[in-house]
Amino acid sequence: MINDNVEQNGKNRSILVVDDEEGFRRFIARNLTESGYDVTALADWTTGKKLLEQGAIEPSVVVLEPSSREHNCLEELESIKQSVGSVPLLILSFERDPGSIVTAIQKGAADYLVKPVSMDRLNETICKLIETRGVAQAPHTRARSGPARAVPFICQNSQMKRIRETLDQVAQSTVPVLVHGESGVGKEIIARFLHEKSRVSHRPMVKVNCAALPSDLAENELFGHVRGAFTGAHSDRPGKFEFAHGATIFLDEIGEFSPGAQAKLLQVLQDGRFTRLGSNEEVEVDVRVLAATNRDLEKEIEAKNFRADLYYRLNVVNIEIPPLRDRKDEIPLFCQHFLEKFDSSHKLEKKMLDCFMRYDWPGNIRELENLMRRYTVLGDSDEICTQIELQIERLTLKKTEVDLSLDEIPTSGSLKKVAKEAAARVEKSLIRRTLCRTNWNKWQAAKELEISYKTLLTRIDQYQITPQGA
Repeated sequence: MINDNVEQNGKNRSILVVDDEEGFRRFIARNLTESGYDVTALADWTTGKKLLEQGAIEPSVVVLEPSSREHNCLEELESIKQSVGSVPLLILSFERDPGSIVTAIQKGAADYLVKPVSMDRLNETICKLIETRGVAQAPHTRARSGPARAVPFICQNSQMKRIRETLDQVAQSTVPVLVHGESGVGKEIIARFLHEKSRVSHRPMVKVNCAALPSDLAENELFGHVRGAFTGAHSDRPGKFEFAHGATIFLDEIGEFSPGAQAKLLQVLQDGRFTRLGSNEEVEVDVRVLAATNRDLEKEIEAKNFRADLYYRLNVVNIEIPPLRDRKDEIPLFCQHFLEKFDSSHKLEKKMLDCFMRYDWPGNIRELENLMRRYTVLGDSDEICTQIELQIERLTLKKTEVDLSLDEIPTSGSLKKVAKEAAARVEKSLIRRTLCRTNWNKWQAAKELEISYKTLLTRIDQYQITPQGA
């Protein structure tokens, strides 16, 4: 049963809801409780402020309806933000005026939702705010060793130490930073490190996954629209850049942007202004832009897929993150971090670390994290080592596989000798492939190759074929 005044709250995933409309307040509180949160539901902010000052409640997120019968809390939002401190403040209001939305964000609100709002949208927003703050886990998530933490900025490697020095130098500035690197190397870690070291670290960093945005929706997502701009645009809606005003926006996989979005982004970088879809009125914003890509943007420029002028605007500071295979000395540190994150009762065994150090990690840090998560769930180091050995074998096959192209055919020599050498190379490659495919089940491999088990053992010894690719 939800009390009109104060409900019991939990320290790790508690929500303070302030709304003077009783029916809506009860509805929100009931649904959030069913989602696994501990809810404190209040009719006015004055009571909430007293409870916070007394330490009676420690919410993870404050959900506030700023307009009440008594007064408009939006005018006091800066004072309210001081009262809640680092706790994310989510505005939930019937007010659709774009000016009010931007004002709320500028005064410290972490996000703004317009009523009526679906519970799925509200839950998703609250989860993101909790995750951003890093003080609690969302409900229904596995948590053996405390709240989830981001991958730390590990810089034991000399290349990463130089990158750290560069980041320290530019963190306090507002210049754009372009981060290059393969998928999974930790480009977002770099962006979050820059934001946390910046002058606007008290504000959330707004992240945009450019690869996940359809080309026809990218402009709307970034810059918003006005009512009537297109079918279904029943009200004004600000974009990500307005929400990021006075803070940082991180454009992940920026190489995926459509030409139209690239043109508008260039305008924002040049003038700090843009127009919403369907509007002629310019919106002025002050945003620090961080961008990341796994593409070679100079090649994309040559292919006419990326604007050269935008590239030069973004490329004020260029950070190239080396892949994990070039910084293997950091693998033990990452492993230890992931073990502490997922399950500190497990230990990193030497045989497993030896396998890790011989592997090239095509999926980089993300692949290592997923493997460590799997290890903490299964607890079987032998199975992990077997899988890594098979991956090493597959990668070795790709590197050593013979492509009998015209360029490799000898121009002179004994035909008999050349044919024999070529046959041996093909035979060795086929045996390795079959053994790899059958997870080194030699009986099964011999059957597929249509040779005897003894003949297979002889060929394995002759060609020195091993799971390690020696």
